[in-house]
Amino acid sequence: MTWGKQANFVLPQASEPLPNLGEGVSRTSASKTSLFEIHISFQAGSPIKEWIRAASKRQAIKFAKNRHPLATTILFIKKHASHF
Repeated sequence: MTWGKQANFVLPQASEPLPNLGEGVSRTSASKTSLFEIHISFQAGSPIKEWIRAASKRQAIKFAKNRHPLATTILFIKKHASHF
């Protein structure tokens, strides 16, 4: 069986890193959590304000970094007292 001429193919690769998503990486299902307000800036584009549910400030910042790998600045604003 003949397939004809051999062809070379180049698969495009993403030049930007993809978000790292998943339980314990970008979100939590823990019962004792709070809402954390985070300000996220990017080199290109407008900054965003995001509310992240997490067990601690450190975990909220980790989740923000994993959700937005292209962020240039992640700034903690405040913790909200409400628990879920």
